[in-house]
Amino acid sequence: MDKESFFKEAVEANQDRIFRICCCYALDPEDRRDIYQDTLIHIWNGLRTFSEGAPVSSWVCRIAVNTCLDHVRTGARRKRLLGKRIGGEAGGELENLPADEPSPADERVRSLYGAIERLPLADKTLISLYLEDLSSADIAGVTGLSEGNVRVRIHRIKYELRSIMNEVNNGTR
Repeated sequence: MDKESFFKEAVEANQDRIFRICCCYALDPEDRRDIYQDTLIHIWNGLRTFSEGAPVSSWVCRIAVNTCLDHVRTGARRKRLLGKRIGGEAGGELENLPADEPSPADERVRSLYGAIERLPLADKTLISLYLEDLSSADIAGVTGLSEGNVRVRIHRIKYELRSIMNEVNNGTR
């Protein structure tokens, strides 16, 4: 398969997954679009490093997560240089997404993304991959953690997300 066909196939099969990962890192619709576009560029540029036989979805997820992390790091650096508060408002809700983008319509999904926004970066990475139904082995491959560590950390993150969502629902956060 030629480079262009492989790229189109990989993106078409994973575009919703890429977008949802971007949602875990950016509440602002413009930031999500920027990260999504940067991810596509990185996928295109990384085609020569893709090894045949490897799962395309894991490779795409790794690129999406790394792009999101780069975006968060450069955004934090930019905010520090401008003297602004890092991280924005805690617990912001997802804004209404434009009609041309996939939209998490369910209020529980919006709450979940708001709760995920409060997690540390490493936890955001793990939970975003878990929500994409990657196996513990695939998550370990993307993150470099052991499978056992992935399972333990996912369990702890779920507990933390439940606590955050309960606090939000009870009005204590």
